Amino acid sequence: MGNLKDDLKLAAGLLKSGDNEKVIELLKDYSEEESADYRVFCFIALAYSNISNYDESYEMYKKAVEVDEASLMAWKGLFKLFEVESCTTPDQFSLRVCEFMQKNGDDKKVQASQALRRIHVELKLWTEIQTKFDTLEFKTDAVNLRQIIESLCSHRDKAANMDLLERAFGALKELNMLENDSGAMLNYCKFTKREEDITRLINQHKNIILDEWVQKKMFEISCQKFFESKQFPEFVDNVTCAALSTMTVVNALKHNNIAAALDALDSVPDHSAYPDCLLFVELLAETENWEAVEVLARSINRIYSSPICNGWICRSLLEIEPDSIEKLQALGPLPLPAFAIEELKIAILSENENQIKKLLNQYDESSNLGVVLRLTKALFSSENVTSEHVKLSERLSTDNSKDLVLAAEIRIRAGLDANSLLVNAAKLNVRCSRAFYLLGNVIAVKNATKAKSLIERAVQIRPGSEEYTKSLHDLLVRKGVSPQERLTVLKTLLAKKRNRRKPFWISDALSLIYMDMDSLTEAIDELQQMVRLYRDNQTVWARLADAYTRKGHLRAAVASYAQLAEMEDGHEYIIPITRVLLQLGECDEALDKILEFRRKLEEENLECGSESLIVLDFTEAEIRLNLHETTCGEQKRFHLKNAFRLLTRCINADGNCSYAAVLKLFGDALLVVSKYAERNILYFEIDQKWQISTRLDCVTKAVSFYMSVLRSQKHDPIAWYDVSVGLLSKFKIENDQKILSKVQKILEHALSLTNVETLLSSIWSLLAETKRLSEDPIRHRLHCLGRALELNKANDAAWLQLSVLCLEVGRLDDASRVLEQCIKYNPHNAEAWCAWAQTAHFQNNAHEALAMFRQALFVRAIPSAIVGYSTYLCDSLKKSQHRFDSATAALNFESIVDLSNLAYADENMLYHLGLLADLFGWYPEAQFCFELSQSSKITDELQHSRVKADILYNRNQSEPASHSDSRICGILKLTSAECYAFLTAEMDVYRDLYRFAETNDAEAFNKLYTSCVKGKGISVSLFISGLIMSNTNLPVEFIRTMHEALPRHELIDYYPTLLPEGMDNGLQHLEQDGEEPFRYRHRSAHLLLEELKILREKVEQENEKPGDESLPDDEADLRN
Repeated sequence: MGNLKDDLKLAAGLLKSGDNEKVIELLKDYSEEESADYRVFCFIALAYSNISNYDESYEMYKKAVEVDEASLMAWKGLFKLFEVESCTTPDQFSLRVCEFMQKNGDDKKVQASQALRRIHVELKLWTEIQTKFDTLEFKTDAVNLRQIIESLCSHRDKAANMDLLERAFGALKELNMLENDSGAMLNYCKFTKREEDITRLINQHKNIILDEWVQKKMFEISCQKFFESKQFPEFVDNVTCAALSTMTVVNALKHNNIAAALDALDSVPDHSAYPDCLLFVELLAETENWEAVEVLARSINRIYSSPICNGWICRSLLEIEPDSIEKLQALGPLPLPAFAIEELKIAILSENENQIKKLLNQYDESSNLGVVLRLTKALFSSENVTSEHVKLSERLSTDNSKDLVLAAEIRIRAGLDANSLLVNAAKLNVRCSRAFYLLGNVIAVKNATKAKSLIERAVQIRPGSEEYTKSLHDLLVRKGVSPQERLTVLKTLLAKKRNRRKPFWISDALSLIYMDMDSLTEAIDELQQMVRLYRDNQTVWARLADAYTRKGHLRAAVASYAQLAEMEDGHEYIIPITRVLLQLGECDEALDKILEFRRKLEEENLECGSESLIVLDFTEAEIRLNLHETTCGEQKRFHLKNAFRLLTRCINADGNCSYAAVLKLFGDALLVVSKYAERNILYFEIDQKWQISTRLDCVTKAVSFYMSVLRSQKHDPIAWYDVSVGLLSKFKIENDQKILSKVQKILEHALSLTNVETLLSSIWSLLAETKRLSEDPIRHRLHCLGRALELNKANDAAWLQLSVLCLEVGRLDDASRVLEQCIKYNPHNAEAWCAWAQTAHFQNNAHEALAMFRQALFVRAIPSAIVGYSTYLCDSLKKSQHRFDSATAALNFESIVDLSNLAYADENMLYHLGLLADLFGWYPEAQFCFELSQSSKITDELQHSRVKADILYNRNQSEPASHSDSRICGILKLTSAECYAFLTAEMDVYRDLYRFAETNDAEAFNKLYTSCVKGKGISVSLFISGLIMSNTNLPVEFIRTMHEALPRHELIDYYPTLLPEGMDNGLQHLEQDGEEPFRYRHRSAHLLLEELKILREKVEQENEKPGDESLPDDEADLRN
């Protein structure tokens, strides 16, 4: 390393000669010294700059400045690196260089300012640029303004620097250098997105038209302008980016060819794409697809907020949900005059008279819109249409379908013909649903078929219109169209509706359709929703109750009818409640309801229609006829008697009635009376005009009533069946074979009238019975029964007849199997149980026969069961060592005793019925049956029953006048001592037992007494009566023998409730641990127990003390 001064001179020479690397090598060591000379760094920096190593040059110059900041040479060298362009990456120090040169570089101040602005842009110091925009004089620097615009438009922080961008565009525009630059102008259009800017861009720079953004923006603006003003900008012809189908729509709209536009719209795959959708809103409105219009307008409003969107939403809602006033008002003021009609409708709905007047004043009658507004007000507010309105409507255009429809509606409301207007409107616009709808309504009366076609066309255009669908549905109802077709119409509407809540008319129509189609589950679901919404609607509740009834939900039906009965003027719904209760078999409750209703009618002076009163009487008669089958005794006949009284009130004085059901029920009641013995017919007090005094009269008149029904219902198989049943009943009385041939013909005709399998099966069964009575060959009966069971396996009557046929031919095993089927399908068939008992009888199975006969009586008392049960029971008692306990038989004997009043109660049946009545403790009834039988062979039984009845019921002893020589009558005349003497004299066994007791021969007494009790050789009660008569106290051994011979519960029954004073015989306290003698449960003790109950209550009341809740409970004392 030489001298610095010499080396610097050498370096200067080398720089001039271009040996830059030698300069760097020469001065390198000097640059590394701690106190290096700034010139060393300047020379090295210049060498680096000369060889284009600007980064090293920049660093060397910076070191030179650090060594001597006042050195102008270093600053100038640095500035050269940034003067024209930035030779190295600028930083904050480069800004210092430019600022230094602005102050100290006399000849470089302008260049320094230009470089300073450029470096600010390069460093993207947007905030500083915004702040120093005027200071740095950016507004005069077109080059850097373009750089700012270009950088910001491509910068991701563009949104944060919009103000700077706008300022740059404004400055460039002031320099008149914006529109000449296609790039800047493009960015400016992207910034402003204004139609006029884009227009200038494409007018001045044709080459930019194909730019992707320009194309999209031209199309978007075109769509927006059309949406707002129904017009396109001029540059729409340059748009090529849209889909072909959309461009077809655009071209049609440019030429105002709506029809072509609508056709093109059908080929557009997606109507919701933006901005294409802006073109489709009005077209969809032309097709009256208002649901799509609303959805599309709301979608557009989220992207392109415009008052026009609210206008379309409002117009759609007025068509879809005209009553949604809150939604309409929420849209706010609508753009006028485009949506003046909608604004008027909202004002009418909200009853805003001021707004109505304001709109009408704003648009007077001289304008077409003013005319439309006034006519719309007349229609929409339902005010009377006057001749002035008609004259006003004549001023409307005849080339516009909407105006024609409006004029037509005015004329229709005025009662004038409007067909020609509607036809022209439909021709002008084949999608004008209103024209088709109004025209269909106008001609509906004259030509329902054509009207149906027109309204269907209107519904096809507007499937979501409730008004059109309701009109179509009503027309279909009037035409009698099938429920399925009507259901399809309503479901189409529901599929279009967005509101889940159905209008009342739709729910009402659906429920009726479901009821007609027998789709009861759907009907009930619909009606249940309706009653929740319309709780006071009687029609809905009544229909729901009917649906429940038809579905078999009878309890729910009763509840629904009860709801109806509680409503105002709903008292007559008590009648259907009783009808449903009748179906439930709850006849007692039904009768109580009717009696209560009759009292209410009388007490509250309520009114009922004449037909309601007939239905009330008929229903009560039907209830009482059913109660006749389920009640017993006097009450049974009382119900039948009242049924005739009520049915007579339902029939006119001349014997006619318009209700076939009344005549049928009267016939049924007469058939029931025909089953009674003729001595009982007068009891029923049948009106004399019917001239009924015998069973044959009853059956003949019943057939007459059935024939009356048949004359009005010739195609009803049940009516023919009823006539057959009546004629068969007549045959059983007259035994006229001609009747059977008639019955067969009637039944054969009935078979041709129905396809209901259960009814056909019943007819075949009755035909089989007819053939049995006609004594036809067995194969004929078998054929009929086979058909009956083929049609209905649950036909127990057919199974029963088949079992009887098997018994007739001696096939007992088959009969048993058939009877099992019969009872499986109907366990309450008493005849089947009797037939099964008969089968057991043929098989010598007495135990099973007895059980089957008893079961038959348990199910329903019939004569064959009476005779069979009595016979087998008596035979069983003879063989048994135990006495009969009626409680174990578990039979309701009151219904059994009623058989004595029937016509088929012959001598034999009455005898057996008397025996059973005696065994069951019905002694007066037993006496009555014995007397009715009029048999000379039952004198003792008759007298015995009389004795029991007289003693147990405290009656005067009967005088056995006709049988005074009977043994029982003779015994009745004896005293107690004479009876005892007669007993010991006539019957050795009693004498021996008393003698063994007197002689205290316990062993002999034990042997004889035990054998007699087991073999039923003595009456234990008679023996005990003798002990009491002779006042004999038995020793302990004898008492033990009596206890061992009989079960405890039987032994206590032989002793009286109270023994004579001083007598015990070990039986004084037999009743213990809650045991009761059977005699307490015997029917003959019922009256006595009722008296004891009354006596006990009286004693309890007398002994009751204040504050003492304990009452005497010693029922045994009361019995004693």
